[in-house]
Amino acid sequence: MGHQPEHSESFAGLVRAAESDGSDRQHAAGVWPRPISDGRWIDDRGIHWQIRGRELEPAGPPLRRLLKRADLRFLHAYGAHPREVSGRESEALLERVGRFAAGDVPAHSAFRLAEFRSNDRQAMLVIEEAC
Repeated sequence: MGHQPEHSESFAGLVRAAESDGSDRQHAAGVWPRPISDGRWIDDRGIHWQIRGRELEPAGPPLRRLLKRADLRFLHAYGAHPREVSGRESEALLERVGRFAAGDVPAHSAFRLAEFRSNDRQAMLVIEEAC
């Protein structure tokens, strides 16, 4: 009678799998992780991070206050595998964000910034970059 497809997973199941954290299907489909949009992030050590407040303005006082924290961590979300950066790499990233805020960027470049906190009050600046 009717031919049953070999793949029996429902569309709703596929959507749920694509929306879940760390889904390999997202990466295979070319969907990049968006921690700010998701409002959460789980780092390589399994630490859960939650967005705190709203997005930050690239040149605003809340960002300047956050950058004064000596223990601040940085997550650069660009591509399929967001990664923590530090030292000169985080300085170079912040410099690009500053140029973006000043309007000195290539066409179609964009940055989104947000403060994230872990359960034990660690702070992380998440920077999503898009081209």
